[in-house]
This record gives sequence, structure tokens and C-alpha cells, in this order.
Amino acid sequence: MKDNVKPVFMKARPIPYALRPKVEQELDRLEEEGIITKVPTSEWATPIVPVVKKSGGVRICGDFKVTINQQLQVDQYPLPRIDDIFASLSGGEKYSKIDLRQTYLQVEMNEESKKYLTINTHRGLYQYNRMLFGVASAPAIWQRTIDQILQGLTGVQCILDDMVITGKNDREHLVNLQKVMKRLEMYNLSVNKDKCKFFKDEIEFCGHKIDKHGLHKTEDKIKAILDTPEPQNVTQVRSILGLMYYYHKFLPNISSVVRPLHRLLEKDVKWDWNEECKVSFKRDKNLETSEQVLCHYDPELPIRLACDASPFGLGVVLSHKMQDGTERPIAFASRSLNKAEKKLQSNRQRSSRYNFRR
Repeated sequence: MKDNVKPVFMKARPIPYALRPKVEQELDRLEEEGIITKVPTSEWATPIVPVVKKSGGVRICGDFKVTINQQLQVDQYPLPRIDDIFASLSGGEKYSKIDLRQTYLQVEMNEESKKYLTINTHRGLYQYNRMLFGVASAPAIWQRTIDQILQGLTGVQCILDDMVITGKNDREHLVNLQKVMKRLEMYNLSVNKDKCKFFKDEIEFCGHKIDKHGLHKTEDKIKAILDTPEPQNVTQVRSILGLMYYYHKFLPNISSVVRPLHRLLEKDVKWDWNEECKVSFKRDKNLETSEQVLCHYDPELPIRLACDASPFGLGVVLSHKMQDGTERPIAFASRSLNKAEKKLQSNRQRSSRYNFRR
């Protein structure tokens, strides 16, 4: 916590009558398992937010942004980069996916810190004995913890509560899986067996479908893009571009394709959803639905970098030269030119045409 912080006590928020039985049932379960303890008084109190799960149950979250998150020195441990995760899984034949059960709740709190995790409910005050979702430092603390637990193991990657294990063949895969399970058992960590998958030809991980051939887009993400209606204002354009850029590494010269949409975001530009914008919007959707597959990076294979430029943007493709002589893309990248760069590019083109005529 920061120095000289003042305790914040928030009243309990009303719970919809339809959710009260489920919230009370979850409180009873958490108390029975020793995750929370009822306390008579507390200087700190955070209101709860009940979240309905797909199973129909309720997850109890604390709204810590109004209490301790404002007073917290937030841990800055970095999460793994998605590209690094997929690169480290290259060469795998099959994949196992481990789902850690109630991830944050597996980390015990020390006695001095428990008071900050007091929640206020319609049944009174409860103090958490474990770390929980909603605390600003929780993701970084957990990621550092699991990285230390898995340190030295090969063929495994974990980001928050999702863990993937692979191997170049079934035997290596099984050995890696056994080592991971033994390490989890050593640190008394639990997994959700119903959500685990073992020795699958393909799995979904971090919003991508992964198999031995490479990375694929997932159907739900593509459907979300295809179902997106035309934007009605600048705010909606920003949201749409954020959604479209999720698969930017699959899309060649995407910055040039969506240039008309980016122009709508420029300062002092009047909103005008014209025919050029409609064509750009449709072209991007067509790109998103392509069957482009990205191969896994392999340090043993030669690399080829192809670059291209237009008056409006830059584009590159990083490829592997395969053993049969073909080329397969590892990733595409592109970006739009700013005003100064566009002017420089235009001057270079004029200079090139002048020298050619001479």
C-alpha cells in the first residue's frame, strides 16, 4: 500500500432478489472451504459484484477500484507476449490444455494483508484469506508465481489460468505433461479436470486455434467481425478497428486497406461515411474470413523478409523457406504513414520520376 493511506469503508450494495439465493450459496461454500472468514468489524470494506457464470452459478467479485486499488502500489510484472508463447510451442504435434481451478484463490494471503480484502455483503462483512479477482496487482502476482513454479520445464507455456503443453511426439508430450503435473502437485495447486484437454490435434488458446500446421483464426472471433454493423460515429470506428486488428498478423497490408477508416479519426475531419469507407469496411471483412494460416516459427529454417511501401503505408511479411522450397508466412505487419512520412514519401517519388526523365 502507499504511505499514509486512509481506510475506505463502503456500504453493501443491493443484490437483486433473484440472485440472493445463489450469492448466499456461494458465500457459504467459500466460508466452508476456508477462503473467506466472517468478521464483526473492519476499517476496510469493499462492495461485491455478483457475476453470473455460464454454468448458472455466481462468481463473487469485489469492486476494489473504489477502495484499495486507488491506494495500491500496483505490481508491474509483465504478462507473456502472445507471439513469444506461440513461437515457443512450435514443433508440437498434439496439445494438452490445463485449466487451473479458481486461479487467484490458490494464493494465500498473509495475516497483515487480509484486512484489505474485506467485502461488504447483505449478510455482513467477510475477510478473504486468499487473493481474488479484482485486485489490481493480482494478475502480475499470479503470473510471477506460476512462472517461478514452471521454471526450467520445457514444452509448456502459461498465461494467467490457461496452460498449454506439447511435444514433438507423443512420448515427449507425455514426459512434459508428467513433469508439469508433478510440479503443480509439489506446490499444492489444483486443476479443473472438466475443462482440461489432453493430446488434442488442435486447441484454442489466447483467441487463436493452434495445431501442428500453425495458427488459425477462431470461428467466434470471425463471426463477431462479420456481424459488426457499419459504424455510426467515430467512437464506433475506433472499436471496430480494435476488433479488426486483433488478427492483424494474418492480414497483408491491412493498414492500407483500412486507410479510409483511419482518416475518420484524424483531427478536424468531419464525419462522412462515404462509398470509399464502405468499400474499405467490406474489403477488411473479406480479408478477415480468408483461410490464411501462419506457420510456427522454427529457428532451424531460413527466414525471408519482404517489404513494400505505398504513399499511405508500409507493409512487411516474414516468411519461412520450407524444406520443399515453398514459402509460408510467419506473420504480416503494416502501419499507416503519418503526415511527415507521407510528405517525405511523396518527395521521394517526385525525385525518382525526375531522375528517370533525365
